[in-house]
Amino acid sequence: MGTNLEARLRSAERTDVSTLRKLMPIDPSQGFVNWDSPPTYDDDVDEEEPIEGPLASDLEDEYEGDEFSPMFGGLYPEDDQLEEEEPTGDIDNYEEVDEDFSAKAEAPAIFIFGDSTADVGTNNFLPNTTALANFPYNGIDYPFSRPTGRFSNGFNTADQIARLFGYKRSPPPFLLLVSRQFSFKQNMLRGVNFASAGAGILDATGLIKWKEVVSMGKQVQQFEMVRGNISEIMGPTEIAGVLSKSLFFISVGSNDIFDYQDFNSTTLSKQDFMDTLEFSFHNHLKNLYDLGARKFGIVSVAPVGCLPSQRANNTSGQCKEELNELARMSHTRMGGLLQALSFQLKEMKHSLGNAYEMTINIIEDPLAFGFKDVKGACCGTGNFNGEGPCVKFFDPNLCSNCREYLFWDFFHPTAFASELAALTLYGGGPRFVKPMNFSQLAMVHV
Repeated sequence: MGTNLEARLRSAERTDVSTLRKLMPIDPSQGFVNWDSPPTYDDDVDEEEPIEGPLASDLEDEYEGDEFSPMFGGLYPEDDQLEEEEPTGDIDNYEEVDEDFSAKAEAPAIFIFGDSTADVGTNNFLPNTTALANFPYNGIDYPFSRPTGRFSNGFNTADQIARLFGYKRSPPPFLLLVSRQFSFKQNMLRGVNFASAGAGILDATGLIKWKEVVSMGKQVQQFEMVRGNISEIMGPTEIAGVLSKSLFFISVGSNDIFDYQDFNSTTLSKQDFMDTLEFSFHNHLKNLYDLGARKFGIVSVAPVGCLPSQRANNTSGQCKEELNELARMSHTRMGGLLQALSFQLKEMKHSLGNAYEMTINIIEDPLAFGFKDVKGACCGTGNFNGEGPCVKFFDPNLCSNCREYLFWDFFHPTAFASELAALTLYGGGPRFVKPMNFSQLAMVHV
């Protein structure tokens, strides 16, 4: 075992699983673990009794003084905050902007919507969801090797985008801020993350598989609440100016495609499905615009047929073309919709990232980007590490260097792949993001 992996595993030991209850069947098409009930973790830092369940909603009392942060699965004392009487932990860190960035420009507020590609802990607060990632080996390359609820070995795409705009990571989850009522209004001025693993554009997406998710429609409703609170602080005139400069980042759609393929493909044509998806997405964007959003940075669906889970379920080991076709169709529909809306809504500006083209570009020429494996997952079990989850308790395969892999688990990209995607979205050319990239979008005057 290499020294790099040994060090990461030693760091991850503080997140060891002491007990896992009955495990429900795993659905490898999505890349989440279905838990019949939340797993139990040991808090071996304070050597107390195991804390039952990592769901943040069950740990309100434990992290009230910021000894335990729900952002980190409600499991880990904030090492530099244990002596503080007032909560000053990760929420404050979310608000800080690196000094070198602040000297150059004012960082826009960032509001994030979507699914597990952007979720930074939302689902930790959902008592009934089975779409969770706040257990190891998730987060093994995150600071202090904390499984935060991100479906990644480290930062995800939402984090990486925020970092490029000068923040230390993604804004905190809406449900975390709501749990901190005393500082809710102050801590949402830099942005909020509403993304929920398993969610989709359609309200029903994810509910059969994951029991509870925050749909895109509900995320927009949550933003409406945030807007109302900001308005109380600033007033209606000021908030219009703030929101017009803010970036609204959206990464959603893959779960809709999976649900269609699994449940509706025999009764609903592809065109009818795309019509339904486009209609719903139109309504979400229009509602956000009516609430003050003006700058939309949107990422379309990646080639989900090439995920390790899909290769593992394909006897040829190749990508599933039927899923990739749906991903390409959704990108085309999104592009047409955004053009039409931008014509109708005079102040609307947008950037559309082509995640399909970005990912296929890497798959076709992996060495040019520093990858050695673009088919299998860094962490998992079975063929392509795509048949079983990345759960430490079950002793999965774990690669020694995540940077060599495109995929972290059987569904999600590694932190390095997310970083490359964010860099492309932020500064890439029209092949991958158009009509402008995210950095250009931020500079547009509305």
